[in-house]
Amino acid sequence: MKHIYILLYNAVWRLAGLLLPLLALFHEKIRRFVEGRRGKWVKHWRDYSRPLAWFHVSSLGEFEQARPLMEALRAQYPHYQILLTFFSPSGYEVRKDYEGADHVAYLPYDTPKNSRLWYDTYRPSIVFWAKYDYWYHFITEASRRGLPLILFSALFRPGQIFFKPWGALHRAMLHAFTHIFVQDSRSKQLLKQHLGIEAQVAGDTRFDRVCAIARQHRRFPEIERFIDGQTCWVAGSTWIEDIQVMLPWLRRQAGKQKVIIAPHDTGETMLKEIEQLLPIPSIRYSQWKAQPQAAPQATVLLIDCIGMLASLYAYGKVAFVGGAFKQGLHNILEAAVYGIPVLFGAPHYRKFREAQELIAAGGAFAVPDARAFEACMERLFGDEAAYRQAAQAAHAYVHRHQGATVNILNNIRPCLTEQSQQQG
Repeated sequence: MKHIYILLYNAVWRLAGLLLPLLALFHEKIRRFVEGRRGKWVKHWRDYSRPLAWFHVSSLGEFEQARPLMEALRAQYPHYQILLTFFSPSGYEVRKDYEGADHVAYLPYDTPKNSRLWYDTYRPSIVFWAKYDYWYHFITEASRRGLPLILFSALFRPGQIFFKPWGALHRAMLHAFTHIFVQDSRSKQLLKQHLGIEAQVAGDTRFDRVCAIARQHRRFPEIERFIDGQTCWVAGSTWIEDIQVMLPWLRRQAGKQKVIIAPHDTGETMLKEIEQLLPIPSIRYSQWKAQPQAAPQATVLLIDCIGMLASLYAYGKVAFVGGAFKQGLHNILEAAVYGIPVLFGAPHYRKFREAQELIAAGGAFAVPDARAFEACMERLFGDEAAYRQAAQAAHAYVHRHQGATVNILNNIRPCLTEQSQQQG
């Protein structure tokens, strides 16, 4: 049966290779996906006298999970080279110049030929896979070559394809990993009970990442000048659906609070749509930054660039994190690490473990509509004891979940040492 699934899988990739270039003519993201995989693989950076650690991530969220592990590996094993690959253009375009890797690239199409050539070209000594984004040929080729293959920050739920009758290919991929590090004991139990796979509970490396950001967060004098000593709250990674929920509260608080809104999409179309929706004066960050002597007239600062959000949350008394009214909640840990209460939409937050746990701890609140958003903001800004309790709960939750990076590295240390000796 597995052979049939492999034939179907390969047929889908062949079909994708024909259709995607056509779809790229009409869709910008698909165009970047296709064009990024054209041309020869660059290998002039590769020093074959040194071992190579290959990290694969799907997009930006998974990059944030891989980053603390990459940086810790580089610090402890500086003789290793690091190769970082992305599947998604949205991740690659933002982090293609990441200095923590020797080379950043797109993962090629997952075909038998590509996987063989990839390993022959770069000769990795160890392979790291962040959370998910499973690709059969690249994963099983590492196993076939006897390479240490590490899955980390993984999370499993009963409804996933691994536990379905038709999930033979995905089960084969899981069995190919030499080490599987999961975020929680539930994932460990699922793998053991249904697949006979022994996994280790190591936690989520994102906690280590956000704690590192908080310790070294950037200061923005122009942001401080905009806030001008007033109460401020931050809405990060927002979509139009998120903005609409905030509108009644923004009308009520016009002129009383400063607001920083960082949209998930900073394109011109989205920025104009938000500006038209807002019931109070706003100014874009790029415009405000160009007016160093101006007094702040606007109440809302609209962030029109990327790379700032993780540090911007430090300026807020409360944070709202977007995405849960659409397909998925964005990173709430980036806000909670600063010890501020976190709000987000409902009901799509429920598949995110950290959201459920932070609600249970008292540091986060799910708001299904504008009325619930108003009520929650009223309580947090009007009841100092309630605010303090929520803020302390958010801070404590994030900081007590640190340590996944150290845990993983300690467990794979023999693999890293052995590969170094073999390379030498």
